[in-house]
Amino acid sequence: MFQTTTHSRGTMTQYCENTHRYFAQLYASSGTGFLFSVLLALLLTGPVSGQCPDCPIPNSNHLQIEPGMTVATFFGCLDADSYVVAVYDTSNPPVDAPIDTTTIMGTDTMWCLGLSSTSQGRYTGPGTEMGNPSDPNAWTMANLGTVFGVTLDDADPPNIYVSATALLHVNNGGAFCPVNPHFGPGGAGGVYRLDRFTGEICTVTALPSTNDNVSLGQIDHVTLDNGTGILYVSNMDDGLIYAVSDNCGSDWSYTFNHGEDGRLAAGLPAIPDIAADPLTPFGRRIWGLRFNEAENRLYYAVWNTSSHFAATEPDPTADNEIWSVKINPMTGEFIQNSATLEISIPSHVDWSGNWYEWPVSDIAFECGTRMIISERGSHLTNSGTGVAEVVDAHNARHLEYIGNHLGWIGSDPDKFRTGNLNSFTQYGQNSAGGVDFDPDGNVVASADALHNLQPDPATGFNDRIYGFAIIPSTGSNPVDPWMLDSYLIDADCDNNLHDKWWMFDVECFRPQSSSCPTTCTTENATILCGSDTNNAEFTVTFDVVNNSGFEVHKLVIPGLVGGVTVSPNIIDLVTPLADNGTVTGIQLYLNGGTAGDIVCIPVGLLAKDATGNLFECCGTEVCVELPSCCMSISDESITADAAGNFVYNFTVTNLAGEAPTVAEHLFMGVISPPGVTITSEWQALNGLVDGDSIALSTTINGAHPGDEICFQITIHDATLNECCGIVHCVTIPDDGAGPCLIVEGCAITRDIDADGVDDGYISWVSTDPECCQELYLLHDGQAYMQVDINLGFAEIRSSIGGLTSMTGTWCLGCSSGAGTIDILDCCVLPFTSPAQEFLRGDANSDGAFDIADVVKTLGFLFQGEAVPCLVALDSNDDETVDIADGIYSLQALFGGGSSPLPPNQLCGPDDTFGSLGCNSFPACDGAKD
Repeated sequence: MFQTTTHSRGTMTQYCENTHRYFAQLYASSGTGFLFSVLLALLLTGPVSGQCPDCPIPNSNHLQIEPGMTVATFFGCLDADSYVVAVYDTSNPPVDAPIDTTTIMGTDTMWCLGLSSTSQGRYTGPGTEMGNPSDPNAWTMANLGTVFGVTLDDADPPNIYVSATALLHVNNGGAFCPVNPHFGPGGAGGVYRLDRFTGEICTVTALPSTNDNVSLGQIDHVTLDNGTGILYVSNMDDGLIYAVSDNCGSDWSYTFNHGEDGRLAAGLPAIPDIAADPLTPFGRRIWGLRFNEAENRLYYAVWNTSSHFAATEPDPTADNEIWSVKINPMTGEFIQNSATLEISIPSHVDWSGNWYEWPVSDIAFECGTRMIISERGSHLTNSGTGVAEVVDAHNARHLEYIGNHLGWIGSDPDKFRTGNLNSFTQYGQNSAGGVDFDPDGNVVASADALHNLQPDPATGFNDRIYGFAIIPSTGSNPVDPWMLDSYLIDADCDNNLHDKWWMFDVECFRPQSSSCPTTCTTENATILCGSDTNNAEFTVTFDVVNNSGFEVHKLVIPGLVGGVTVSPNIIDLVTPLADNGTVTGIQLYLNGGTAGDIVCIPVGLLAKDATGNLFECCGTEVCVELPSCCMSISDESITADAAGNFVYNFTVTNLAGEAPTVAEHLFMGVISPPGVTITSEWQALNGLVDGDSIALSTTINGAHPGDEICFQITIHDATLNECCGIVHCVTIPDDGAGPCLIVEGCAITRDIDADGVDDGYISWVSTDPECCQELYLLHDGQAYMQVDINLGFAEIRSSIGGLTSMTGTWCLGCSSGAGTIDILDCCVLPFTSPAQEFLRGDANSDGAFDIADVVKTLGFLFQGEAVPCLVALDSNDDETVDIADGIYSLQALFGGGSSPLPPNQLCGPDDTFGSLGCNSFPACDGAKD
């Protein structure tokens, strides 16, 4: 038997059907009462546990998806209610269940998920079989149209996304099938989100479709490094892959054209789209796709040919293929010239000698190094002004490949057989087009004829299972019956019906995988312009961490990545890298590319087997951004002056190869943090020619030890027409003395000593009682008076020292005992008091984040209520207070969403600096006192 995981889920929160309908009405409403109504519903209804004992399970309200559950799509003819999406609770397969065809639970039998009624083994959204299939948010063909592709996002619980399809737009003899084709509100290019909390439907986007009968291929969700969610969708109308934000009402941001850009990057002739044909031509037609997170590459299936019942093997040059393209991890853009052919999928022969080639409609990854693809026996062809699918239910495969972008090796093609078709028991190739992995690495695969036993003469009952199987990670049973150790789920939980052709895609919620060990990574990557040892444009230095379980002897690196040449390509490790070891200071030399390009270089780790032969035990990559190499900064030093400011000394070199050839001017501005300035924003370079250097200096004002200061530095020729620029950051040294005392405020106040000159004060906070034994107050670098550090406050009187004005730099310094004073912290008068500290999300300023804060936000927005600190209402920190902040807070409180952005647990200022103010925040003021 294969691995199973028991998820301790506790009591599922369920709501009565009338409560469900109430929520549906609320979410369908608009206007200012919307969120108030939602809040009222949350406060008055709450969980039904203990309040609604008659709620049916699991279909009375939305079933929030938990790890191990599976979402499936299928044709609307599957049942009389025309559902097209369902969630199945496959999270707890019975362990070692007996193989007993008289039960409805176990392996090699229909597993109805522990429910005795055939109508209760799945959940189909608001308005289920136990509710109302005519509900406008029920997951039916009427509301969604026909959908094939399905994916989940990275939230917990996740949202479901589905995409329109033209599959099976034929009647198939079903009396309840609709007039075809049938699409949802987004038309042939419709992409939909099924809400993770309510199950309700919204249209994410409607992608371009020049023909109303042509639709999409597959869909996948990716969370970018900046936290943005994006969907990749293949379009069979024009052959493009679209990148779309996962928000409802989005428009597409980027496209990738394999038929032209992808093929040309690989040296193949372009295949243009033919606008007059509903389907884009073979060779540019994309169906299955999946993002490989470990490689940051989007894999996609190119449909080059369809062949069936061929007497001889089809032309091998037209095999269907798997390609990949690199993705920018911050923007989601497709990186130019990075498309690569990964796998050519050979044709296959069935038990009777016929040859087949089918398109790949789905791809799944486990740990980034294990890939399974799913074929669908589909002849999706141009037919007049539309398309038609003729389906072969019994000759498509699920195939496994092991490796990575540097090379994939196919497993035994019979490893994952699906189906026990009665007359073809030696075959087991009945893929319906969907595949995924569960959290334990087992394979979830949609298929026809998982069982197809004829009626029992005694009972007249069929055992026809059409749906999906959970197959052990090690593969199907090696001999007939293939499904012996697999769990079988009928799509409509009724194994007396012949639901042939109607199963589509599957997706399993797998927030973490229990079978993905950390194998190898790269760390501490840096890139510098030029090289001390050769003529390279860039030098990349990084470390390699080996957790592959093997001793590594070599590193292998491709010589060309995204138009950038890389060397060396084989690195011999003089001392083999042990398992759990790290090798530091690996260097690569790069040429080509454009400043700002992100280049991700694959790195393969080679070990030796028992016979001494090398094999790849792990693959990873190192990613760098190509810098602008027109100048370099070197010989840097930072020292503190007597006034508490920092003097930054550095050397600028005008590098050869980019303008200007002769540099006359340098401009230097502070990018961050706010409030920091420098004394010399312009400096003369005095005819700095290519290759020459000049030493420069500037004083940094308003910085503190430990601060990172980032500059925009540009050099220009005499006319300012030619220039180059870089962003350069430095960190103010922290010797350990500064943090023990921080100036908290200083200001010019009234004339305390009545001498006609306004006086002032300075206050501080000390975090270390041993910070300083002799503390002095200095004015513009000159000692003013000694103060008691424990007081935390000192008056500045003009009668002391004969001051005529309070303006200038005031510093607190500690005597070193050798006649010198070390500056701890400073302020400049006239001085603006420090920014008000607050807690983001705490709209009513009471020191707690709860439902009262959402009510306060809504009261401010819609009833004009006053608030003491406006910025505290900005939960999502977008520098605007609007309804999105109330929704953000609601999700954080009740929906598992992210907490309000900092400061949200400890009082602090608004470090992102916007226009929203904060007059007072009593909870933080009290904490400070």
